[in-house]
Amino acid sequence: MNSIVSAQAAHTSLATLPIAGHMQGVVRVIGQVLQLSGGGDAFIQFKLADCTGSRRAYAWCDQLVVPAHLEFHALVRVAMYLEQGRAGLCARITHMQEANERMLLSLPALTTLPRSHCVNHDAFDRLLALVRGLTISPLRNFVSLVLEQPRISAGFLTARASWRHHHREAGGLLLHSVEVAEFVRDAPHTSTLEQELAIVCALLHDIGKVATHGEHSSFRIPGS
Repeated sequence: MNSIVSAQAAHTSLATLPIAGHMQGVVRVIGQVLQLSGGGDAFIQFKLADCTGSRRAYAWCDQLVVPAHLEFHALVRVAMYLEQGRAGLCARITHMQEANERMLLSLPALTTLPRSHCVNHDAFDRLLALVRGLTISPLRNFVSLVLEQPRISAGFLTARASWRHHHREAGGLLLHSVEVAEFVRDAPHTSTLEQELAIVCALLHDIGKVATHGEHSSFRIPGS
């Protein structure tokens, strides 16, 4: 396997894409559009995201094999580099493959959570601190794998915690979950295991609201 995309190689976040040389990492695809260049050559314009922000990148269709059935918010491992274009520096993707669980768990927790979708960056940073602060790796990995699922990640950051009561604004679910987790973290505990189990339970206690209280949800419970 090319050393640029080997599973053992270092991860580079989107915010630290080097001016010279390749970068590689696991990122989230949050947009893709097929376009034609002025010369009639087909290319794909991607929008990629991770926990540091988002970046646009492109790839020539005849030079990149895109994973089949790439869904919205899919996780992929990419290799790319910055090059000078007519509009300035742009990122060109040279390799893309579907990311697997092993790749995700080799990175800091919540690396691919899309910061660009979050309306409350302070709550986002507090979430990262809570999860990355878990010392029991099975618990840390569990939370990370749940929240980084394509059908959960954006919704957890943007959903309300209720329709008419507390934290009813967009992003309220994230803020409420973080506040409850910080409360139980700081409460008296008999052991590290008890404390960290309580944090995990607090972070995920309303996870179902990703489906019922999201931006496009039509589901309602009277009085919710």
